[in-house]
Formats: sequence, C-alpha cells, structure tokens
Amino acid sequence: MRRILISILGTFVAASVAASGSPQAPPKVFVDPGACPFECCTYRQWTVTSDTALYDRPEGTKPVSNVRKGETVVAIDGEVRVIPTPMRVVFEHGDFRVGDRVYLLTYL
Repeated sequence: MRRILISILGTFVAASVAASGSPQAPPKVFVDPGACPFECCTYRQWTVTSDTALYDRPEGTKPVSNVRKGETVVAIDGEVRVIPTPMRVVFEHGDFRVGDRVYLLTYL
C-alpha cells in the first residue's frame, strides 16, 4: 500500500468571491488545499481503476512511480484545482446583490 498526495484538476461547483465594490479578477487556476473533489469525499484507502503514473508534483513532468489497476493506495491529503467560472447574481443573498459578478471556486 502506498501513501500519496492527490491533485485533481477540474471545473467545480458552487460559491464564490463577490466583486461588487471593486472588481478583482480571480487567479487563472484556484488551488484549494485539503479540499475533496466530490460530495462525501474522504481521503483514505482507494483502489486504482487504471494503470497510473505518479509525478513528483502537481502538473509535474517527472514520473516517480507507477501504480497498476487493482492496487490500493492511501490518499493522505490533496488539493482541488479549479478554473474560476464567472457568474452573475440573479437574486440577493447575504453579501451578494443582483448583478454582482462572482466566480465559482468551491462548494462552500
């Protein structure tokens, strides 16, 4: 069994950063350390579903190991990488006002 750090890239769900007072562009990729990539996700023992190369760092180019389909690994931590998605607020809620521009970053 191996212990690994998981990095997942994708577009994600829900809330954001309000830009009503002073517009501020989000980063090209938002990194959310410790976040899980889906609902009810937990870092634990996972079974590999296809042969997978493991790299020295997220988006790395230097493979350091391989795991084969059916092997188990222990995911001890991870990060979710999100490409911020611009949205407009259509109803008021908390600090958000109709017409505010927001960016989807995490599920919170």
